[in-house]
Amino acid sequence: FKFEIPLSVVESCAIPAPKIDREVTGLQPNQPRYRILIVDDREDNRQLLVKMLSPIGFAVEAASNGHEAVEMWENWQPHLILMDLRMPVMDGYEATREIRARVQQREREQAGSKEMNVSLIECPIPKIIALTASTAEKRAFVLLVGCDDLIGKPFRKTDIFDTLNRHLGVNYTYSCSSCDRPQLSDSTSTFTLTSVSKL
Repeated sequence: FKFEIPLSVVESCAIPAPKIDREVTGLQPNQPRYRILIVDDREDNRQLLVKMLSPIGFAVEAASNGHEAVEMWENWQPHLILMDLRMPVMDGYEATREIRARVQQREREQAGSKEMNVSLIECPIPKIIALTASTAEKRAFVLLVGCDDLIGKPFRKTDIFDTLNRHLGVNYTYSCSSCDRPQLSDSTSTFTLTSVSKL
């Protein structure tokens, strides 16, 4: 028996590069010391994120409910908040609304101070990333409340690091677990295609 397989020549530049398994090991130099606030009522969840982010080079603090989160935001001025949505005392929705309201109030006060030529201390407007294990949370509603993004639980390390990169512009250093793997050379690939075409 015989069979035919239709093949077409593909330029090497059109072949997607293999995905490289890279592990974040730190922050590239000459970047701000980013402050990250972790808000979750479960201590194990807080500690997981603290142990993930602190060794990389972030300044990290943690709060156990929304009320603590609002107070810590006021006093510490984090660049980004990882906010659990379902918490006692004050949930993530209410805490996000309160922080956004206080940011708007601060901006109005600063606008008035600028008109009077009063010197101001610049405070970052925090990025708020919602964390939730509930499938009932709708992304559109979470963004409407005032969050900037949503990450579902359970999450991967790359979910957190990619989100920080996207919203803060932070750049990392990496270790590469697959960089030492042998790669097929162009000559080997050409040989394989040529051999197949002659069958």
